[in-house]
Amino acid sequence: MKEFENTGGDTRSLASVTQKDYTFEVFMCATVLIECRDDFFQCTDCGMAFSFLNSIQFDLDSLLTKSERMFFVYCKKTVCDSFQIVDTKEDPKFEPSRSWSLTSIFR
Repeated sequence: MKEFENTGGDTRSLASVTQKDYTFEVFMCATVLIECRDDFFQCTDCGMAFSFLNSIQFDLDSLLTKSERMFFVYCKKTVCDSFQIVDTKEDPKFEPSRSWSLTSIFR
């Protein structure tokens, strides 16, 4: 922390809060729901939904890639929200306050 402070960084008086609410498994579930959204919404009762979810077959590489991408965006946003951005002129594409949605990741 002293090294960061010596290079012009700012320290916080409050302990930083690490968000541990959303693990990678949550993003895998979200990916499954996004991928099967249309078929899933055609289920009319719990039995149909359960049968549908048990019969789904996935390309594991594709599922993991999309889940990793979503998880990366979430982690990047969490980090940007946790630190004071000192200078963003180096990367004009960097927008820490830009909002994101799960479906925008799959475009």
